Amino acid sequence: MPPSLAPTFLPLDFSRIAEASFIVVVFTFLFIDLFDNAGTLIGVTHRAGLLDRDGNLPRMKEALLADSFAAMFGALIGTSTTTSYIESAAGVSAGGRTGLTAAFVAIFFLLALVLRAARRHGAGLCVGGGAALCRLRDGAGAGRDRPGTTSPNTARR
Repeated sequence: MPPSLAPTFLPLDFSRIAEASFIVVVFTFLFIDLFDNAGTLIGVTHRAGLLDRDGNLPRMKEALLADSFAAMFGALIGTSTTTSYIESAAGVSAGGRTGLTAAFVAIFFLLALVLRAARRHGAGLCVGGGAALCRLRDGAGAGRDRPGTTSPNTARR
């Protein structure tokens, strides 16, 4: 399972809101996110052939609004910035245009979380299993008087 959100959930500090440096940081992130997302949306929709004949993205306001809510939600739970990524063009080039591609990517990310946990514990299970097999090969009590001889990489042959 992923770690707890408790340490990073709602880490808001508005004690410096009146300082000029706070305003500079807010506007910097605003413009970085706005231009990054607008460029990504135009690039990916152009690649998908979803622009109108004038080269404009229909309903771009809604797309930018969705990205702004994602960025705010990501900030509230303490993650790195969430935004659309230009890597989406690879999915569009492969034929993904309906959102089903994104659904499968989400499923595979969730599967990766489970497999990551299994991999973390898998190495210990392999070493433990190897130690048990060496003990079976050498006899149930072998190695108790010689520390380290029952692990797979130090077992005598």
